[in-house]
Amino acid sequence: MRKDLDGFFGLMIDNLIQLILIVSLCRELIHLPDPYIFGKILPGAAIWILIGIFFYAPEDTRDRSFKVRSIMQLTAPDYVVLIVEELDRALRFYTEVLGLRLGHRSGEYAQLDTGATRLALFTRSAMSKILAKPLEAPSSSAPGFEVGFKVADVDAAFSELVARGATPVVPPTDRFWGQRTAYIRDPDGHLIELAQDLPRR
Repeated sequence: MRKDLDGFFGLMIDNLIQLILIVSLCRELIHLPDPYIFGKILPGAAIWILIGIFFYAPEDTRDRSFKVRSIMQLTAPDYVVLIVEELDRALRFYTEVLGLRLGHRSGEYAQLDTGATRLALFTRSAMSKILAKPLEAPSSSAPGFEVGFKVADVDAAFSELVARGATPVVPPTDRFWGQRTAYIRDPDGHLIELAQDLPRR
């Protein structure tokens, strides 16, 4: 919006300067009478300026919309990577406690077989090397995101996962948006949500 306003005022000032130059040239160089300048030349120039604005404005809009379309081609995430302290510990949780299948592992990176959007694990030390800066472990009191799983029975899933060693955070609770949800944590403190759709009333 700011760029559009700047462009509008810039164009207005440019056209105003051109009209002033036309009047000055017609008066001083060609010595045309004022009635002819203001009665015929300036109205004609104004009409051509308006034609130019209407001709180039749609072109500019098409160009900008093409740029937006060409840049914004993101759809579903290809993968989500969790930064973990110890890869073996994290893998045990996600494969043995949650029951996800390991897709492949390479060095300090492991990828789980979770369908179209893959869930992966990468050690904090390895990510620190990539970013060339030290990385602190996130605080459990300030979670940045959650990983959500749909389940058929959230109470049963919550009880089973806690029995397997998951850290409970919030027990199953009915939510106003039509789901029953519960929260657990993985060994690195990441929130994991279990969600069950409730029947519509």
